[in-house]
Amino acid sequence: MRKNVFLLGLLSTVFAGSALAQTASDVAEETAADTKRLGTVVVTSRKVEESLAEVPLAITAFSAADIEKAGLTDLNDVADFTPGLTFLDLFGASVPTPVIRGVAQTAVGQENNTAVFVDGVFIGASTGLNLSQIDFERIEVVKGPQSALYGRNSFSGAINFVTAKPDNEFGAKLELKAGNRGRQKIMASMTGPIVEDKIAGRIALAFDGWDGSYDNEEPGGGDIGGYEYKTVNGSLRFTPTEDWDINLTGYYSEDDIDPPAIKKILANCEFKNGGPRAQNFCGSLPDADEVGSFRVLPQAEGGQRETFRTYVSANYDQDWGSISALASYSEVEFSFTEDGSRALGSTFPYVYTNLTGGIDTFEASLLQVDLPDTSTEMSGELRYTTPQDQKWRGSAGAFYYSSEDISGGGGTIVLSDLPDDFKAFCPCAPIAPGFTLGFGDGAFLGAFGPTGTIDTTDSGKRTTDSWAVFASTEFDFTSALTGRAEVRYAQDEIKFLELRTGNNGGDTFESITARFGLDYVLEDGSLLYASAARGAKSGGFDTGSDNGRFVVSAFDPESNWTYELGMKTNSIADWFYTELAVFYVDWKDIVVPQLDESFAPPISFDVNGGEAKVFGVEGSFVAEVTDNLSINGGVAWTDAEFTDAKIDTFSAFPGFGPDGDVSGLKVQRQPEWQGNLTVSYDKTITSDFDGYVRGDMLYRGKFFSDATNQTVHDARTTFNLRTGVRGDRYSLELWGENILDDGKSVASFRDVFFNNTTDGVTSPSDFSTFFPLTISATYPNRRTYGLTLRVNY
Repeated sequence: MRKNVFLLGLLSTVFAGSALAQTASDVAEETAADTKRLGTVVVTSRKVEESLAEVPLAITAFSAADIEKAGLTDLNDVADFTPGLTFLDLFGASVPTPVIRGVAQTAVGQENNTAVFVDGVFIGASTGLNLSQIDFERIEVVKGPQSALYGRNSFSGAINFVTAKPDNEFGAKLELKAGNRGRQKIMASMTGPIVEDKIAGRIALAFDGWDGSYDNEEPGGGDIGGYEYKTVNGSLRFTPTEDWDINLTGYYSEDDIDPPAIKKILANCEFKNGGPRAQNFCGSLPDADEVGSFRVLPQAEGGQRETFRTYVSANYDQDWGSISALASYSEVEFSFTEDGSRALGSTFPYVYTNLTGGIDTFEASLLQVDLPDTSTEMSGELRYTTPQDQKWRGSAGAFYYSSEDISGGGGTIVLSDLPDDFKAFCPCAPIAPGFTLGFGDGAFLGAFGPTGTIDTTDSGKRTTDSWAVFASTEFDFTSALTGRAEVRYAQDEIKFLELRTGNNGGDTFESITARFGLDYVLEDGSLLYASAARGAKSGGFDTGSDNGRFVVSAFDPESNWTYELGMKTNSIADWFYTELAVFYVDWKDIVVPQLDESFAPPISFDVNGGEAKVFGVEGSFVAEVTDNLSINGGVAWTDAEFTDAKIDTFSAFPGFGPDGDVSGLKVQRQPEWQGNLTVSYDKTITSDFDGYVRGDMLYRGKFFSDATNQTVHDARTTFNLRTGVRGDRYSLELWGENILDDGKSVASFRDVFFNNTTDGVTSPSDFSTFFPLTISATYPNRRTYGLTLRVNY
């Protein structure tokens, strides 16, 4: 993996400069002030600051101290500690998929069912979701539809990353991390006044790299599953008067993401028409140790991502209320090169007829190339909020969002020559003496040659223009009983243009979303709440083309109603905090992919496929058992089931034919059980340092790869351990993650091989092994350990 010495030097320079400036901000005091009780965390999930224990929503929040103590670095870590949230990275960084409460993303590639925000700014580009995390003040996971409050497809919930704001006192922090398999990180941040009490600034820079968990057995091959992030985040805060608070933020990251640890698993069941063509994989997917070595071609470098994001927020406070505005611009560019064997080996076989008319095989290696896709987004919001100390409170506003997604070119190239005696690819048929018709030629022959099928021109453009108006109100019926209502009307105009053919289309989709709730505060301060919320997700289009044929698949908006009862309470002498939520989701018009095997290679089209119901219970707690010992954890039980769903993709499966009915089966990618448990022990060692040890147990139950419920991801339990010393200025930590080295698969999707045989044998006219069907399974990070040094000024 390449090392950026220049950036390391720049970070060191920034840190040295900050140390010379002034020593004022003490992060250790901030950590101590952020007590272990979850209810004390201040969140902004409802666009106003309030204690987590007072918010009538199911929220898991992580303060800056929580993020540091748990070692949270990405969305996968956040999901591990959040009951009701799972995260799947199906294919490197290209299709990250967060799932809240079983409302799983069934159509990969469309906007996610869970919306992700940074400081309230919606991130629409999926390739930019699992961003390089740097200098966060807080992470909030809000469960249940938030379409009325957040908008933009907050269909099952929202995740909001809140960056640290500039401070009017100087402060600085340096973090150095080193671990096995090339794990290294250096992050430096600095904040302080530029114009006393008027302008403050903050800057954070980071280099974060890792070589990944898996050795590449291919000679000359690069790393597998690793990454290298080079990131800077800067902000300015203007407070010209007591009434104004203006923040300008900029983020830039240049990321190299290695090919993921993926293995293709051949289909072994659901034989088409009783013949030899297996269409699915039945059973538990093998773990990483069972699938053998990983081999990725040297030319398959993985993903290159460049992200730029800037936004400005302004808040004006008066006795009559406040006006807030938010405007943003972002651009994400992402390209990818992938080994077509998906780490099965450096080559795989093709079957052909030779010049003498015989059947033969040869081995070849295939590279898949996705040239840069570019996503550009702009958004703006204007909101008025009444004073919060009134009996009747409310807010109203308007929102605008625009995006343009340009799909880059690409294609496949076989990095091997055709045999000297090559005549035609099978399936093939003798037509006359000395003449053979190769039905496979059209699919495969173009990939051979200097440039294969790679087209460097952009392939398509998709634009979205959306606007919305919204309002919310709260009323205190008594000092203990409060009612509230939220409503949003949104309109999305979506257009597409196939740049190479001129084919185009578009439509406008409308939605009304709402939330209604009641909450009651008991005498001991415990909170009871009930809510009903409607979520909506915009409709859209899926397109495909093949040999002059062009197909448009349009789908209608999805919707759901979620009903929830919840409780938050400090129930035992203020040392035991707990949350509990029970919910039911009625999910309509689910968008699902339908595989069309008449295309070469097969193409999935997204359509409305049915309905589902989700029942669930979530609970979490924090117990300060003694002054030194604390225990916290969470558990989620989720029963997500299709109630009336037919998926044409499975209509050719004997077990689901003739209509592909999957009613009564579980929704894919959602474990029934999920849990986390953390035990922490702190003890004063000297007047300057405390010692600590922390253990995490993270459990994710088994789940299914798709709606057939035939491909199983087994349950997995991972353990993390951290120990060290922590003082006002310095801390040193020894850490280990996945210390028992669990290697069970974490994500998968149906896939094909870009060849015409699974075993090097096929009859001349047999299509049974043409584009053999597989499951591409992703494997986790293995045991990782190292040291982290932090210095605060």
